[in-house]
Amino acid sequence: MEGKEEIILKVALELFLEKGYENTSLNDIVKVTGGSLATIYKKFENKNTLFLKALKFRAETRLENLKIMISSKANLDLPDFLNVFGNEYCNFFIGEDNAKFLRLVLERTYQDINFKQECAKADKDVIIRFLCEVFEKKIKKEILNEISAYNLANLYCSMIRSNKIFDLIFNSKEIFTKDELSEHVKNVNILFLRALR
Repeated sequence: MEGKEEIILKVALELFLEKGYENTSLNDIVKVTGGSLATIYKKFENKNTLFLKALKFRAETRLENLKIMISSKANLDLPDFLNVFGNEYCNFFIGEDNAKFLRLVLERTYQDINFKQECAKADKDVIIRFLCEVFEKKIKKEILNEISAYNLANLYCSMIRSNKIFDLIFNSKEIFTKDELSEHVKNVNILFLRALR
């Protein structure tokens, strides 16, 4: 990615998170990045295109960081792996800087079905597939004959995200502490591992 484009995406995302989509103008972004509106229009068709690319840029960056981190933990035993994975995945979706991001995504993605599908695909391609590979190595074959590793991975990730995302989105809870997230992951892991026995 070009240097200037990346700077514009980072600044735009920062302003969208701070002020919201409607209250952020392209002129606001130009004031911070320097240059002109022509520079922005040269790289992005309009404000909505810039917004969607900024969201995608953040999601891809975070997914790649998550993938790198969890890949290094794949050789742990299943309970230890789930503890590390669950906390990182939980933090990825529910961590303290994600409330505004999740609200922004929901606020705008209903207008762009392609972006919505790309977000779901990124989650499935990167996270679910990786977790599926780990489960295929660490879970007894008799269990995997009854329920696929792919379905187990989806189920586990759904349990981790659970109602915590809704608490963030609908402002009933602005942030979760690391201790709250860790306790949530611990409870999910106990339930999940008991179900596998």
